Amino acid sequence: TSYPASGATVNGPTTEIAGTFTGPTDTGITVNGVVATTDGGKFLASSVPLQPGSNTITVAATTITGTTASTSLTITQGSVSPSAVMLSVARPNSYAPFLVRFTPVVGALPGGATVATLSIDYNGDGVDDVINPAPGTPLTYLATQPNLYAARLTVVDSNHVSYTAYAHYIAADFKRQNGMLCDVYGYLKQRLTAQDTAGALNAIDPHAQDEFQPLFSNNTSTLPAYVANLGNIVDGYVSDRNANFIVVRQNTDLTLSGYQMEFSQGADGTWRISGM
Repeated sequence: TSYPASGATVNGPTTEIAGTFTGPTDTGITVNGVVATTDGGKFLASSVPLQPGSNTITVAATTITGTTASTSLTITQGSVSPSAVMLSVARPNSYAPFLVRFTPVVGALPGGATVATLSIDYNGDGVDDVINPAPGTPLTYLATQPNLYAARLTVVDSNHVSYTAYAHYIAADFKRQNGMLCDVYGYLKQRLTAQDTAGALNAIDPHAQDEFQPLFSNNTSTLPAYVANLGNIVDGYVSDRNANFIVVRQNTDLTLSGYQMEFSQGADGTWRISGM
């Protein structure tokens, strides 16, 4: 993980967990059971619950074939109450270009201090993008490039004490996400062509496997022909946890017909076919 560091102390009922991973494009990531947003080998779980005292945070990776790997870190909850200085984003993930909206929150500062300077680095490049914005000023940044960003809020109070807070967000690559889902479909066709029923079911959402298992198992010898009639993905849309694609195939009379293929992201963070 890249945030927070193992051994860190954080305040509040939840924390962000952000980092990088290496694996196939369809790798799912969960953090203590919370499904993370992933893109380009980076992940973000924006609200991982914490308990008072020491917390073991387990980041688990799962591939479509069921291969898993995990790593852990320890975080201490310093206080159930949030920190006096916080930075939040209205939405922690979307597709680039992504207009990110920020809200700095400054509570009661120690010693009755007041805010002397408030500045925000929107994109994590180390340069403050706004300093002492006037009340009502829109605090936004257009993230044009896909990436995991770490925005930083810095507050210096009238006693010259400095406070820092971070807010992470992901601007995802829509083409890369589409490509990942096409890879899942491609894996299904590859396994069916090889007459590998068990392997093909890996590409199917667990809640839909009972529907597809008889179809795959009872027609093993005809699976290659079945694959030839499945068709190709031509269009579709993707939301945070679901996707709906249009698949077009050529009929024996050379006409074209289409049908919908649905994908969903499971509890392990992986995307699989949930209907077709």
